[in-house]
Amino acid sequence: MVKLARELMAEVEIAVEEVGYGYFVTREFERGALSGRQIVVPDDTLPTATTRLVLRAPGVVETLLRPVRGLNLTATPSSPSWIDVTPPLLSKATALFRVRRRLGVDPANTLAVGDAENDVPAFKWAATAIAMGGSPPAVRAAADATTGTLEQHGAASILEAVAAGRPAVAGPVRRSA
Repeated sequence: MVKLARELMAEVEIAVEEVGYGYFVTREFERGALSGRQIVVPDDTLPTATTRLVLRAPGVVETLLRPVRGLNLTATPSSPSWIDVTPPLLSKATALFRVRRRLGVDPANTLAVGDAENDVPAFKWAATAIAMGGSPPAVRAAADATTGTLEQHGAASILEAVAAGRPAVAGPVRRSA
């Protein structure tokens, strides 16, 4: 995968997640772009098994999305310059499903809040889906409602409503699939 990415786009930055630790990266990402520690390593020493790999460069979606999907990987753009790559059938939705089942939460009581295209599978999974203000149009279209931006504490207002026993959104919402 890394070799293909480099062949098609030499300038692509790559981050390979090491769960519970951080990322092995080909070039350090700016603070806040990735969670956890970052270790800069050459391409040939990047781990080959991971739950998440990030491809980042201007135009990366246009250049690499189709070829990566052609490898039978789940490739989800978060922006025109960012692709999240996960193993087949692994997404935020599959992780949320496992957590919900383990905790015994009724599917009707599930909620997903997100701001990027990689949140859309979770929106489809949740009984209620809420897009953050400022999300791309496709993300807002996939949601039941839109809340405020990060700066407006949009997610916090949703969580406060739920914690207080109030509906997360006003009015009816679609049934989960």
